[in-house]
Amino acid sequence: MVVKEETSRPTLTLTEEEALALLIMCMLSPAKLDGVAEEALRKLAGFCRATQYYVAESSSDGPQS
Repeated sequence: MVVKEETSRPTLTLTEEEALALLIMCMLSPAKLDGVAEEALRKLAGFCRATQYYVAESSSDGPQS
């Protein structure tokens, strides 16, 4: 996963494993999320859903026995 902003800031790159670990950590944390963290979590969850859908679709395209 690559996160880019329209400023001259450095780019943040996370592996899917790192992104999933952050998602799980946020979901299990008892702390209340602020607006920025909540929006980031929604984006990350959307990415995970899209990736899971892509993987499911890809595996269903193969030969079936």
